[in-house]
Amino acid sequence: HMGGGVAGLLLVLVFGRNLTIKTYDLERQVIRVAKVLLFGFATFCICWALINWPPMDLIEQVPYCWAREVSNQTIFGDGTFHCVRCSESDCIAGWSPPLQNDSVPVNPRSCDSWAVSET
Repeated sequence: HMGGGVAGLLLVLVFGRNLTIKTYDLERQVIRVAKVLLFGFATFCICWALINWPPMDLIEQVPYCWAREVSNQTIFGDGTFHCVRCSESDCIAGWSPPLQNDSVPVNPRSCDSWAVSET
């Protein structure tokens, strides 16, 4: 959300219309800086997405492309659902049906902790 807010602010600075300030030199300088920052942020985001697979957050540097809640009495010792995330197809196959019958999709943001995090 923070990146979207910054990008939106920069887009308004670049493409918005000035209705109050009459110092056009300052306005041109602000627009020039906003264009450079916008280009730099866009380039960084594209490079980050192309370089990193599976995807990962800037803050939490754990790459994964698959997240589920899994219930397995044998592995976890209880019948509750535990968050599992994987970055490779072997890991995904091990936590998916038919090996795991109780496996449901989960929003990664709703997991407080990860019982299994194979990267």
